[in-house]
Amino acid sequence: MASAGWWRTLILVGLVVVGGNLLALRFGPVGYELALGERNGGAAAGPGFYEAEQSDLGVTYRWTADEALLTLRGPMTRAPVRLTVQLGGLPPGAEVPRVALLSLDEVPWTTISAVEIPRQHHLLVPAGTLARGTFRLGFSSTTTVVPPDPRPLGVRVDRVRLAWPAQQWLLPAPILLVTQTGLIMLWLVVAQWLGVHRTWFAPRETTRVGRGASWQHMVGPVVAVLIALGLFTHTALEPWVAAPWQLRLLGGSIVATLMVWGVGQLVPRLQPDLSSDTVRILLLITFAALIVRLLGVLYPLFAGHDFYLHNRWMTLVQLGNLIIYDSPSEFGGRLVRVSPTIYTLMMPTTLLGGNRLALQYVPTLLEGTTPLVVGLLALRFGQSERTAVVAAALIAMLPIQFTALYWGFVSQIVGQWLALVLLLVLAGALPTGRVERWWIGLLATIIFLIHPGVLLLLGTCLALVMVAEFVVWQRHSGLPWLQRWRNEALAWWRGWLVILVGAGLAALAVQYADTARLMLAGVMQGTSEATGGSPPDPAGIYRQIWVGLNAAFVPLPLLLVGAGFGFLLWRTQARAQRIVGAWVGSAIIFLLVDLITWQQVRYGYFSVALVCIGIAALLTPLSRSWPGRLVIWAMLILVSGAGLWLWFAAIALGVKPSVNPLTH
Repeated sequence: MASAGWWRTLILVGLVVVGGNLLALRFGPVGYELALGERNGGAAAGPGFYEAEQSDLGVTYRWTADEALLTLRGPMTRAPVRLTVQLGGLPPGAEVPRVALLSLDEVPWTTISAVEIPRQHHLLVPAGTLARGTFRLGFSSTTTVVPPDPRPLGVRVDRVRLAWPAQQWLLPAPILLVTQTGLIMLWLVVAQWLGVHRTWFAPRETTRVGRGASWQHMVGPVVAVLIALGLFTHTALEPWVAAPWQLRLLGGSIVATLMVWGVGQLVPRLQPDLSSDTVRILLLITFAALIVRLLGVLYPLFAGHDFYLHNRWMTLVQLGNLIIYDSPSEFGGRLVRVSPTIYTLMMPTTLLGGNRLALQYVPTLLEGTTPLVVGLLALRFGQSERTAVVAAALIAMLPIQFTALYWGFVSQIVGQWLALVLLLVLAGALPTGRVERWWIGLLATIIFLIHPGVLLLLGTCLALVMVAEFVVWQRHSGLPWLQRWRNEALAWWRGWLVILVGAGLAALAVQYADTARLMLAGVMQGTSEATGGSPPDPAGIYRQIWVGLNAAFVPLPLLLVGAGFGFLLWRTQARAQRIVGAWVGSAIIFLLVDLITWQQVRYGYFSVALVCIGIAALLTPLSRSWPGRLVIWAMLILVSGAGLWLWFAAIALGVKPSVNPLTH
């Protein structure tokens, strides 16, 4: 796109943003209510508010300290706005009434009185307070300490409502207009780069589009319109959270774009024979996967379920403590050692945005590139480019991937992603340079250290690959042992054996020698009956394993999963076939371990990438006919619909996805 075309597009997008927001705010709601104890109120609560609580009557609320701030947002208007504050009572023993001083943007404004029963206070905020689209409502009061609670409690804030005049043409804050323009323009840049642009954005004299122009040229503008409609609608429906969320999205989208551009430069080096069309499609799927994940993780109301645990452990590592213990339910409450590796790796990223960025945003960015890694793995396994695209599209929106993100399994997510990268390297030729081998050894060591489950599953898979390679080689060799070891035909096996044994010994010395002793001591404590726990229900556990196994690949049926495994083993050849067999074998081994010992290592999550490749290989031959292509599209739409709905329900509605396929 030439410079003149970009300027015309920027002006057009700016006008659309202004007009769209005017219409959305004119016909949208003229106010909102924040329940301070619920999810939407938690996004607005600032410093000075304690964690949410719930009364015996089911009313949610927050206590203030002596000073507290609440950030309220809305459209820009100089007219007076209505404010309703519901105070829900006082701490026991407090003097009645308790006066709370309200301030607007730290300027004292008025006082309200809190009494023993809930009371609503209706106030008219002075004109001009919302002129910039936001203001801070401050609470200042005396406090009471109610033992054994050590907190100084001020007033109890239940709800806050803000309303502005109806039937007016209003605009959101300028930062929102700039952010929305930036998001739409960024997409158009990505669309042109990935080849899904419409040519009329280019200068007229260079545009030559006939009636047979490809429909793909419409994808970019259509998606831009959908993005614009989504932004305008969200601004009108949720003005209290629109500005921080959309600004985060712009920053996250820029990072995602740079990541996709970077890997786009790397892919031709990894797969030189890959067509440019397939590269663009894989990058487009990866970009979509990244954005969908960022839409949820960057939402101000979102926090990974286990974030508080990882945040606590991250803080311990930051303070210099590398020996961390926990008593997870997966191990029957026995004491286990938590690996500090993931927190050490993520620590430099805390300089950019604190622990939340390190523990939520960075793992999301890594996991979002999984479709590209899976697509490249399919190609390394000798599958067609179409199979690689279908496999990438399947895993991009598979529900189990979103479940792991929601629950915040940081070590598992990063460990799984690194394991896929290592398997991608394993499926190719072993680098001959010593430096490259050291880097691969470091990668393997980090993977082994990052999560015990990844170590067990990937370690077993790699061991099976090494055994299979040696058996196949020995079958075709009659040389004495010493000559076999030195034979160049064994170079690949010998190089990987040295790397993996070295990485395993390093992991054992650094962490697992102590961990093994600790876990053995836990086993010696006896069964749950011996330690006072209730005896397990075998039928219930087997039923849970069956339900979890089905949920791991939903909406893909287990019969299709098994057929995909078999078809992929049949279609692959030589070393690729042995890697696939070892991958499947490792998952089956730990499924049997689960059935025998009722201790689950996350074999479903470990095998999900191979499941997508296998089903893609099974479906791809159907693309020769239009009914077959319809089946493939139906499968992709079904998977994408299930994944997107699960993610939307978890983020917007607060519905927890089941963790059964990941752990029990």
